[in-house]
Amino acid sequence: MCTFIEDYLQNPTIAILNARASADSRFAEFECDDQMIYAQISTPEFRLYEEITVS
Repeated sequence: MCTFIEDYLQNPTIAILNARASADSRFAEFECDDQMIYAQISTPEFRLYEEITVS
């Protein structure tokens, strides 16, 4: 990713494909399913963050 600009100037299509592959592999380790998300939403901490950001 540090050479994205140089790669993009040489071949934009390949540079974008490489960046997407890099992002996909970077976030592949985060396993989160719907149950985990809904469990987090019901926590008091989430409600606090929600109040802070919405108000």
